[in-house]
Amino acid sequence: MELHREESLSQAIYFLSLEIQNVLDRMLKPYSVTMEQLYLLKVLSKEDTELTQREICQKTSKTPANITRFIDRLESKLFVTRQSSPKDRRVCIVVLARQGRSLLQEVDIVLNGDGICDICNHTISRGDRTERTILDNNRIMCRPNPW
Repeated sequence: MELHREESLSQAIYFLSLEIQNVLDRMLKPYSVTMEQLYLLKVLSKEDTELTQREICQKTSKTPANITRFIDRLESKLFVTRQSSPKDRRVCIVVLARQGRSLLQEVDIVLNGDGICDICNHTISRGDRTERTILDNNRIMCRPNPW
């Protein structure tokens, strides 16, 4: 029985995370950026310096192929620029562009303002099985063990 409860909780968390991702994607659509691309921009902004693609891979736990694809897309939108390292021409340095900084400021206002409330209200107001399952499992798992 315990295994069944854990499976249903993990399934509920999985579906809730998908729903949150869908809501975030819809919120970010006007900005032509995905949540993963936004995360990469945030990594660059936190460092407040240039990073090599290898450093970005380490900080984001993404493969070099994924990072290359993300940077290609962000560069085509003028959110980042690539530069050759003055120390080693084989190394590519990625720099957050002015438009990337502006985008982060705009999106932060949306997501940190009413955006988070919109996400919560959307998922909760739907009242679907996912949220109820998480709440039910939480109540069950937090009860003192009767044994």
